[in-house]
Amino acid sequence: MCEGGIALAPTETTTVQYDCYTCSGAFKSAEELREHAKVHGTGTSHYSCPTCGTRFESLAAFSTHTQQHKS
Repeated sequence: MCEGGIALAPTETTTVQYDCYTCSGAFKSAEELREHAKVHGTGTSHYSCPTCGTRFESLAAFSTHTQQHKS
C-alpha cells in the first residue's frame, strides 16, 4: 500500500480522519465528509444550536442535531 509516497508494510495500519471545519464532526472518508457538509449548506445559516453553536441552513438538519443533545 502506498500513501503519500510512503510504502506501508501490510501489517502497518493508518487511520485517515476527515474533519468538518464547521463542527466537531470527524469522518472516515472524504465522501462521508462531503455528504455531512450538506447539513451545513453553502448559504446563510438560519438556525444556530443554543447548546453548541453549530449553525444549520435547514430546519430539518437543525432539528435532528438538537435532538442529539437531548439524549
